[in-house]
Order: sequence, then C-alpha cells, then structure tokens
Amino acid sequence: MKNLLSIKGIKLAACASGIKQANKQDLAIIELPPESHISAAFTQNTACAAPVEVARSHHSNTPSRLLVINSGNANAGTGKQGTDDTISYCKKASEVFSLKTEQVLPFSTGVIGELLPVERISDSFEQLKDNLHEDNWQNVAEAIMTTDTKPKGISKEITINGGESITITGIAKGAGMIQPNMATMLAFIATDIFINQDDLDKLLKTNINESFNCITVDGETSTNDACVLMSTSSSSHKFSVLNKQDKENFCCLLREVFIYLAKSIVRDGEGATKFITVEVQGAQSKEEAHTVAYSIANSPLVKTAFFAQDPNWGRILSAAGKTQYNMESLKIYVCDICVYDSLKPNTYNENDLKELMLKTDVIIRLDLGCGTNKVKIWTTDLSYDYIKINAEYRS
Repeated sequence: MKNLLSIKGIKLAACASGIKQANKQDLAIIELPPESHISAAFTQNTACAAPVEVARSHHSNTPSRLLVINSGNANAGTGKQGTDDTISYCKKASEVFSLKTEQVLPFSTGVIGELLPVERISDSFEQLKDNLHEDNWQNVAEAIMTTDTKPKGISKEITINGGESITITGIAKGAGMIQPNMATMLAFIATDIFINQDDLDKLLKTNINESFNCITVDGETSTNDACVLMSTSSSSHKFSVLNKQDKENFCCLLREVFIYLAKSIVRDGEGATKFITVEVQGAQSKEEAHTVAYSIANSPLVKTAFFAQDPNWGRILSAAGKTQYNMESLKIYVCDICVYDSLKPNTYNENDLKELMLKTDVIIRLDLGCGTNKVKIWTTDLSYDYIKINAEYRS
C-alpha cells in the first residue's frame, strides 16, 4: 500500500482497546468537519449486526460527524444487548466529541455471536481524541483488519481547471465472507471536493455496482458490510459546476479507487493463490450475465481446479449450464484459449493452457452468443489454506 494522502478536514486515530489479544490495534475513529456529506450502503443480509441497524438509523436522521470502527468482534447475533451496547458507546463518543448521539456511525467486524466489550471501547475515546491527525489513514487501515494479511488503501489526485488539486483517499478491509450484495468488507472513501447529497448518493451507488458488488471469494454475504463515501467540502471546487471534462476525469479516478479496493480484497482472499477474472458476454440481459458469472465464480469445483492449475473446463461448462440459460451458442475461453465451442469440435492444445494457468492472474471468458450484455466478476481459487483459516478462526 502506497502512502495515503490526507483529506483536508478529516482527522483519524486508532488504538488497541483490548478487543483483540496481543495489544493489536482494534479501534478507530474518523472525524469529519461540520460541512461534510456522507453516503453509505450496508449489507443486504437480513441477519445484519447491531451496528448496521444503528448506523442505518443514525445516518437517515442526522448529518454524520464521527465514524467509530472496531475489529475483532462483529457484535452480530447479539440481540437487544448488542443494540443497547452500540447505542451506549455512540452516546459516550458523542459526549467526548461534543456531538449528538445520532451523529455517530458505528461499524464492527470480527467474530459473530459474542457480546462487545463495550466498556473497553468507551474508555478509549479520550485516547483516540488526543491522537487525532489528518495523516492517520494508514493506522486506521491496519486497525480495521481481521483475517486480512495486509492493509488496503489508495490515494488519487487530480488537478482541476484553475490549478487546485482534488484528492481522493480510500481504505478497506476484507478477505473472507465476500459476496454481494456488498461483501464481508468495510470501505471508507473520502474526497475534499464539495458534492451535494444527491450526487454523492448516485456516485456511491454507481461505483459500488461496478466494484464491491462485482467480487466474491466464497459466496458468503456478511452481517456487517458497509461502504461509506465522504465529501468534506474543504476544496473550493464543487462537483456540480465542474465542466464536462473535469467531471468525467474525477468520476474516472473515483471509479479507479473503488475498483482498486475491491480487487485488493479479492487478491487478499483467504488462502487465495489465484486472482480470477470471470467475464460473461453475449448475454440477453445483465441479470443473465451476472447469474452465469457468479455460478462459475462461486463454484467450488471450478475454484479447486484453478488452485490445482488443472484446465478442467468441463467444470466451467457445468457451472454455466446449471443456470438453465441458453447454452446452444456457448464459447468458453480460459486464458484467451478457446477450450469449448458448442458449434465446433474441441481442438485446443492442453499443454499450452497448462502453462498459462501457472500465472497468478487468470481469465475465464464466456460468450453466450445470445445478446449484447456483459459483466466482469473478480474471484479467487479455493485452497487448503482457506479451510485452515476458517477452521481455526475462533481457536
């Protein structure tokens, strides 16, 4: 992860509150200036965690000013006690930072079904307040990690007509339980340009659909997913009045940040040895393309074949066919080699394909030959280490 640029007006801090063992950082805050706008998206899992329910409620009622993020404990499946605990530390944070309770958004990630050590969190806010700084993005990226092997973050800058630069910085966590809608992930992305609430909401929705909703590691949608897009309005520029070229350039950079973070989650997938791109084209609808792509990307048989570097394209054919869409004109490509054409005999050289499958990044591409719609999904293989990581997660 390269050096992360500060966003004027945003201050951050992280500490070891005692949720995790071995004095590891596990609690972070992001403080925003009063004129900020925030857009947020949350997991679609109906068994969502207490902090998700509270954050949704707070976000819908009051302009948010403080994000509180803990790792090591999901505070999910904890019933009324979990909700009461979340509201309790939000109230404590609001007192320390002179805010309304509803201006605090809580986020949690970690083990499901265990009560949160709420007193440890509440007792840490004074320390966090004392350590607030604009350059703490790296520390926060590390504090929100669970089974991640590395922090995930990126910054981009763009110079707007007139000479002033606009900055975008984003961080994320996630390695397992990754599957839309959203994934087991947290992502926090900020920019200093002024973006009104309607435009911010549209930008978040568009970019999530092209990034975090295009990834899967194991087909599991978490109880705690969230993605937050923040505009501090500390730049003199306003998104709504940018000329067409500057607006397109900014949107392009923002999309790059979202996609980079989404891909970083897949590349850090639990036990992953392969980064697999699944492309489906020639579909009659986007829905058809998505269904076929995810059927392949989430297939344990396809994923284990790629872990073994075995060009067993029959597993891809089977995963696509079980969606019950029309496969009469299907072509399957692995690493740009056509391994199956429903209208022609199989003629490819398997030794050539085996050589290409030794690479870390591989591509599966299907042409359904039925339409003009296409999608691209990013996933991983399935290794022995994935089993080991999840078998030992609580031990």
